[in-house]
Amino acid sequence: MDINKLLKQINPSSYLSIDNGNGILLSKEDVQTLEKYHINFYTCHSISELLMLIEETIDETTTDDEELESIITKLEEIHYYNETNK
Repeated sequence: MDINKLLKQINPSSYLSIDNGNGILLSKEDVQTLEKYHINFYTCHSISELLMLIEETIDETTTDDEELESIITKLEEIHYYNETNK
């Protein structure tokens, strides 16, 4: 298989982490999902704040969106590991 074709199919740049300037890292794909729902992740100062915005959006749209739920799961895991005393 041609490596260039494979790279186009995988789109590795969608997995790169984007920092919002406040230490919150998300994949490009996750940022695009948030933008689709008009959630500005660049203004959030904490993971808790971002989680609250996502949950409010889910409540307001009355749809159970798996994309947003997936982001919530990732953020909750990151928050847990960052806040747990080691």
